[in-house]
Amino acid sequence: MSEPTSASEPLFARIVGRLHIPDAFLERYAGAVRAKFREAADKLGPDATGDDGINRCLHLASSVVLRNPEYLDDALAAIRTALSALVGTADPPDPPTVLTVAAVYYLLFRELEHLDRSAAGPEAAATRASFERIRQGFDKKDWLIGSDAMKMLGMHRSQI
Repeated sequence: MSEPTSASEPLFARIVGRLHIPDAFLERYAGAVRAKFREAADKLGPDATGDDGINRCLHLASSVVLRNPEYLDDALAAIRTALSALVGTADPPDPPTVLTVAAVYYLLFRELEHLDRSAAGPEAAATRASFERIRQGFDKKDWLIGSDAMKMLGMHRSQI
């Protein structure tokens, strides 16, 4: 994921792009990412409320976020700048949480786009259902960052 420069990219993608994670890395580990998301969905359970599933997604995203730690400060600075627009909110989210959640969202969105482009059949349908359960679990918790921060980042429940 080379750094997106287009202003039309949602803010979550631009911020995750500041981590300079190569597309080749994401492609190489796409199968592992899908497997981790499926495990997380299983831990969420049928009602998408299991915290262990949410934690597994956060752990996966943290691994990606920390892949190139030399870019971490730049990504966090961009988040701090963006969060300054939320001054006056009751409990603004902290930048590391926002970055990790943005990475979960980015990875999940990326995997769903991959499914839309290339996968069909019962396994793809089961994977899509698993990813939908993850989305529902995070939706129930406003993605851990609150609806104002979600909106600012361009994270919409209807996108995934």
